[in-house]
Amino acid sequence: MATVWRSTVPANVYVIVHTQGCVEVLSPAGVDLGRLDVVPQATNAAFGGDDMQTLYITAGNPDEGNALFSIDLPIPGLPY
Repeated sequence: MATVWRSTVPANVYVIVHTQGCVEVLSPAGVDLGRLDVVPQATNAAFGGDDMQTLYITAGNPDEGNALFSIDLPIPGLPY
């Protein structure tokens, strides 16, 4: 079940797949570009930083606690 999606300027889409605990990265044509596994389960994502090139991912579940991850990207993301 995908719960959240975010997009980068060239229109790649980052989809939070909560039930699989990951972020799927898709091209504008829907081609799978990769996957970021997040433990515990990914819950949300947002682009930030001065250049909008940092993807922040929240994660958590009652058994494993909560976490905040970040990854620097080569292209900027779009704000909410």
